[in-house]
Amino acid sequence: NITTFMNGMAMGWLSPSVPYLMSNATVVGTEPMTDNQIAWMNGATSIGAVIMLPFCGILCERLGRKVTGCLIAVPFFLCWLLKVAATNYLYLIIARLLVGFSAAMFGCLVPIYVSEIAATSIRGQLGSVLIFALNIGILTGYVLGTVLDYTTLASSVMMIPIIFFGLFLFMPETPIYLVRKGRIAEAT
Repeated sequence: NITTFMNGMAMGWLSPSVPYLMSNATVVGTEPMTDNQIAWMNGATSIGAVIMLPFCGILCERLGRKVTGCLIAVPFFLCWLLKVAATNYLYLIIARLLVGFSAAMFGCLVPIYVSEIAATSIRGQLGSVLIFALNIGILTGYVLGTVLDYTTLASSVMMIPIIFFGLFLFMPETPIYLVRKGRIAEAT
């Protein structure tokens, strides 16, 4: 559920960042962002999720749960990299689209992965961690956004997808996926 936490961080980041992005002190662009630009930046996450959602099931079935899980880190990493490198608001629109891509991917993958890998007796508890991790991520993004400057926050959070990617490499592929692909020996 690190992916869920990462999504929460990206959601929570926006609220404390808006006053900065709309101020004369912003490092993104040469002038403060407008209400319209902020609205597009806010909506871009949902647009990204809608674009990516039809492909999530295909990725899970063709590449496997493990590879798809690792791929979730890529758009999240690029999102924070774009926020650090942003010279205008279009960078932030693209960054928020990428958050939407990752959100769709984790929203599809995490329930599948948990249901296929966890014992029946703990699936409910693991499923409820999803909402908890999302809310902790939102709170963390909001708090860090108020105490850290824009660049420091984006640079720091960029490490979380890297850590997730490294850790998820050690996670097993789900037995159900392996059986579907005829890799019975690996599934046991």
